[in-house]
Amino acid sequence: MGRRNAEGPGASTAAVFGEVLRHFREAAGLTQEGLAVRIPCDRSHV
Repeated sequence: MGRRNAEGPGASTAAVFGEVLRHFREAAGLTQEGLAVRIPCDRSHV
């Protein structure tokens, strides 16, 4: 399964936020679990 495209006229705010979060998380070299530990929160929220 590929990444969903969060751009375009039908993009929700949550979808756009998710894409931005993923971009910066990956740029920082963090996994979802690694970010969750630093926040702290459950990985399912990330």
